[in-house]
Amino acid sequence: MRVAKQLAVGFFVGLLVSVAPSCGAPKACDGSSCPTGCCDASGTCQTPSTNACGNFGGTCATCSFTQTCELGSCVERSNPGGGTATGGGSATGGGSATGGGSATGGGSATGGGSATGGGSATGGGSATGGGSATGGGSATGGGSATGGGSATGGGGPVTPDAGTPRCTAAPVECGDQAAVDLNYIATTSTGQVLEQGTTSGEFTTYVDARAGGTTPTQAYTYLRFTPTGLVVVAIDDFQAQTNDTWDIAMRRLAIRINSGPSGPSCVSAMKTTGGTTFEQVTSATTGTLAREQYYTPQCTMIDDGSGLGGPDFAIDYWTYSSCVKMTNTVYVVQLADSRRVKLQVLSYYDLAVQTTCDTTGTVPQPSGAGQLRVRWAFL
Repeated sequence: MRVAKQLAVGFFVGLLVSVAPSCGAPKACDGSSCPTGCCDASGTCQTPSTNACGNFGGTCATCSFTQTCELGSCVERSNPGGGTATGGGSATGGGSATGGGSATGGGSATGGGSATGGGSATGGGSATGGGSATGGGSATGGGSATGGGSATGGGGPVTPDAGTPRCTAAPVECGDQAAVDLNYIATTSTGQVLEQGTTSGEFTTYVDARAGGTTPTQAYTYLRFTPTGLVVVAIDDFQAQTNDTWDIAMRRLAIRINSGPSGPSCVSAMKTTGGTTFEQVTSATTGTLAREQYYTPQCTMIDDGSGLGGPDFAIDYWTYSSCVKMTNTVYVVQLADSRRVKLQVLSYYDLAVQTTCDTTGTVPQPSGAGQLRVRWAFL
């Protein structure tokens, strides 16, 4: 059981189900007693929702995660953030079907390789591997201020993943239920991503994961680890369920990895023992890696024990009493191509506010909540 967390955050929403009122003796559920809703298997009138869609007293239907309930019928959601429902980007908006850039790796400012913003027809970035001047890596291989690695942070002792065998994409577990429980949104995140580290072979990445506030209006920010930094994969929450090119996703307090109910890949994570420092974690560090798993086989969510009713994510880096404090836990994350990364979340608030919270338990305002800073390096 993890430490109780009582912060009101917006990335968990419950399924709201209301029962039609009645007076006197119960009425049979039909068109006269339930004109604006539908009848479930128990004969109860339900207000239309994605899990109980219908009207005029008809039998309730369950919409898929790509659909929404409108006027009593399940209809396909729109994707205003760019890209098709299967993860590829349209000519005006998102990344390619594989998550960004040309086949050789160049990427646009938003992470994709679209006709309006990505790499050239022959493959993307400059001769040294970055994106264009407006979107990808600089001429020296680092990323831009909005997405790639910094010019000063080294890539670490690791080779690029081009041509490296990856695990085979698999169907997402309990994806429809995850879409409801985690409040999936079809609007791609616009949060800024910056590399701020200056240590060779190590990165400190700033991720604006506020997503519109405590009640999010944007999807998670989806990211891929590269030798030049964390790179944005420009997809929304529904596209992420069929996209195996992202490694990690962040929104508000939540950090997800691409496996299990979160995505179709096989990214896994391991928590090191308490007190282990970032420097002490090496390629020889041992432990049990596990994929994301916050549902039972029956798609019942496994609670994190915080009191919020939220999922038990593989990466749980904070505790809460009167403010969000960092545990300073170091995680080992294994990517789909078997490379490994060590990762430590440094802050959830602005840096000065985080220090005050961690030492005094108070939070000056404004706090800058939802702006994550992550220290990481390839092993």
